[in-house]
Amino acid sequence: MYGAGRLERRNVVEYETAARLAVRAGRPEFADCLLTMAEVEWDHEQYFRSRVLVHCLAARVPMWPAPPPKGEIRASFERAMRARVPADSTMEQTHALDLSNG
Repeated sequence: MYGAGRLERRNVVEYETAARLAVRAGRPEFADCLLTMAEVEWDHEQYFRSRVLVHCLAARVPMWPAPPPKGEIRASFERAMRARVPADSTMEQTHALDLSNG
C-alpha cells in the first residue's frame, strides 16, 4: 500500500505535466483527458494514504508529501495557461518562461 500510494502521488504530477505539455505541443484536445487522469490518480493516492495511516506501523513510516486539494489540479492548469506567452511567440521564449516558472 505504501509503495502504491507514493507511486500514485507521482502519477498525479506526471499527468498534470502531460496536460501542460500537450497544450504547448499544439494538442490541447488531450488536456482534459489528462487532467481527468490526474484526478483519478489523486483519488487512488487518497485511498492508499488512508490505508497506510491506519496500519499499526504508520507512526514509524515517513509519509510521502500529501497532494494539494483535488480542485487544485485544474485550477493550477488554468493559472499556467493564463500565464503562457501568446501563441505567436517563439519556442525559445516559451522555454525561457517555463524555466523561470519552475
